[in-house]
Amino acid sequence: MKITVLRWVRAVVSVGACMAAMSAQAGWDYWFNPAPTTGPGHGGLVRNISAFTNGANPTMLIAAIYGSGIYKSTDAGATWTVANTGLTDLRVRTVTASSNNAATAILYAGTEGGAGMFKSTNMGATWTPINNGLNCTTVRTVNVRSATLLYAGTNCAANSGIYRSTDGGANWSQVVGTGLPSVLDVVTISASTPGTVLRVAGPFGVYSSTDSGANWILRNGSTPNDLTANGTAPFGATVQSLSGNVTVGATAYDFVLVSGAGVFRALTGTSTWTQFNSGLPHLRQVGGLSITTINGVQTFTLALEGSGIYSTTDPAVGWTLLSADVSFGRGTTVDPSNNQTVYSASLAGAYKSTNSGATWTAINNGLPAGLVSAVATDASNRDIVYALSATVYKSTDGGVTWAHKDAGIGSSTQSSFI
Repeated sequence: MKITVLRWVRAVVSVGACMAAMSAQAGWDYWFNPAPTTGPGHGGLVRNISAFTNGANPTMLIAAIYGSGIYKSTDAGATWTVANTGLTDLRVRTVTASSNNAATAILYAGTEGGAGMFKSTNMGATWTPINNGLNCTTVRTVNVRSATLLYAGTNCAANSGIYRSTDGGANWSQVVGTGLPSVLDVVTISASTPGTVLRVAGPFGVYSSTDSGANWILRNGSTPNDLTANGTAPFGATVQSLSGNVTVGATAYDFVLVSGAGVFRALTGTSTWTQFNSGLPHLRQVGGLSITTINGVQTFTLALEGSGIYSTTDPAVGWTLLSADVSFGRGTTVDPSNNQTVYSASLAGAYKSTNSGATWTAINNGLPAGLVSAVATDASNRDIVYALSATVYKSTDGGVTWAHKDAGIGSSTQSSFI
């Protein structure tokens, strides 16, 4: 069997005709323990990074790494240490904080393996489970509005949906209102600070409430201004991110990112959606939409998997490539101490930019072994191993050491040997 690589651009490229007989294994199930700086996917699948001011000390970072738990940096990403004490589920989907000040921040971690929610009051030194009343403990998203008010979005066969806590996670209750399905796979939540306005999104599209969740409306729109601009919202795709009440110029909009369809916006609270993807080379794999202030300017950044990070100050005027250094980004975070410094979570580790996103450097020292999407061994020589992560890697000594083998295909590889 010949090895091929499926790229984000949907081209199938031969890695080598000489590999006639291979044994292949695919799936998001591989955590390697390679040489520290050369192995596939080094840095792990980083779901998100949170940045905190830390007095006169360097910026403190907290990273959620799926399959490896939570890691902490006290030197702005130069080095990392594991911060999993008390954490019983390493499939961490997100870590969110009550503030960006390390002296006062309370951290909340949502896990996807059934262990639910965890809380830390000492910047990740220890974690305590907080699941009283949380009847679905597969948590996909967390939205923290204050030290006491927070929301969790869950995904279970029953009792799945939106949960709210008004006492810092000590107790939870499911938000059930008129017009809202009894079971929802919630991917993202947007809320006002007092919690009066709620927006939730997922495979179902977007629901909104203006009365703290008592009543809900479905806001997928209708042709030709639905969430996919083709009359079938959301056509089975998932709304990956949702940002509500974002002001562009003097107008407030709600923005969503739809898997396979890109960026849409509607006037806040309305259901007339317009698609804004000009300048993007493709829409098949969008890693995350972030709205932050970079170098004093409100900036939209879109991680387009396999292509890089695109940016704009207004999606209506189009997108431009900010940097191709981060091929598999999951979203960006601005340093609260220096808004020219930006961090990016990615499938293959953490990245840092000190020039407003123009160039990026991997900051994976101390992060765990990487998450690898596919593995293949040469049937005639089991010491020869190929692995896919952010690019193609080859080992000739059974995985002890690795080298890039991506000449001619670059770093835009994806997920399987065929």
